[in-house]
Amino acid sequence: MADIGGMAAMLIDTPGVRETDDLIEREAITVGGEKIREADLVIVMLDATTAPAKEPGITERRIVAINKTDRPAGWDFSGVDGIRISAKTGLGCDELCGAVHARLGVGSLDIDRARWWTERQRGILESGPVGMF
Repeated sequence: MADIGGMAAMLIDTPGVRETDDLIEREAITVGGEKIREADLVIVMLDATTAPAKEPGITERRIVAINKTDRPAGWDFSGVDGIRISAKTGLGCDELCGAVHARLGVGSLDIDRARWWTERQRGILESGPVGMF
């Protein structure tokens, strides 16, 4: 579970899409593909220092992010429509969070407003002081 700018999200890290002769890796890629098909949104994370083996097949429900842009580029990604980020420095991470919010329809999320993800939490908030949410 992750907090993406005040929005709870379940993140699943899947292996890259590629051909392999390794049975275990191939099974992990298959299971990862199932998770990708079930996802509300997919963040395709590319590495600026290493060219991708092939273009991921997902065209809808995706945001492309190019990480490690603080390091020397290992390929020409200038034509890729993606958000340039650096997980190390934080560059572009706010833009990526904003893109996730926009794609999921919560662009106007008020992070100061109380919210819940379970009925137990809702009950606690509703029994709290007036004006809590």
